[in-house]
Amino acid sequence: DLLTSNSSELLVKTKACSAACAVAQITAQITRMRRKVLTTTLQDSLRDEINALDLGHLPLKLSDRGEVGKSKVQIGLEAQQKVGKNSDILSEGEKRALALAGFLAELKEVGVRHGIVVDDPVSSLDHARMEAVAKRLVKEAAAGRQVIIFTHNLFFHYAVLEAAKEMKVPLRPEWIAKHGDGRFGIIDEGQQPWISMGVSKRIAIIDRK
Repeated sequence: DLLTSNSSELLVKTKACSAACAVAQITAQITRMRRKVLTTTLQDSLRDEINALDLGHLPLKLSDRGEVGKSKVQIGLEAQQKVGKNSDILSEGEKRALALAGFLAELKEVGVRHGIVVDDPVSSLDHARMEAVAKRLVKEAAAGRQVIIFTHNLFFHYAVLEAAKEMKVPLRPEWIAKHGDGRFGIIDEGQQPWISMGVSKRIAIIDRK
């Protein structure tokens, strides 16, 4: 009788565990947890970033949903007719700016103790939006965050320099080069592109020749 009783209790517990692990239950629990994280401040931050990166003309909305035990948070377009994908409507530049807006909005949730590294964040962006991104990233540095930016875009490079000068944020530019002997990723001031040099520096190089 004791063995039967223990077996019955084990069976009841096993069934309870099985029910708790059902996909629908997991999805519901994920949804509850996500909505605690998907705070009003995050939505407000996203709205601010969308305006800062000149995306305010787009009817964008942050939404969340659970699907087969998976958590999904997405930024979608609100339109009178159904839009399958943002990429069906948005340009490459708008998609890049929107992704950056989402990233910057999430940064506010983790605080300024964490540094960020961005690699050419302005691909496909027009000059006005490049300047907006430069100012936004420098603003993060002004708040106390370490910001490392890699870029091949000279306009963006100078936009960052100007934004840092305007906000009085310390900045250290470095030129990274690939050498003829196969070495790459070498910080070398001597490899500064000609097109990026000022007149006096160009004249000095010409005089040496």
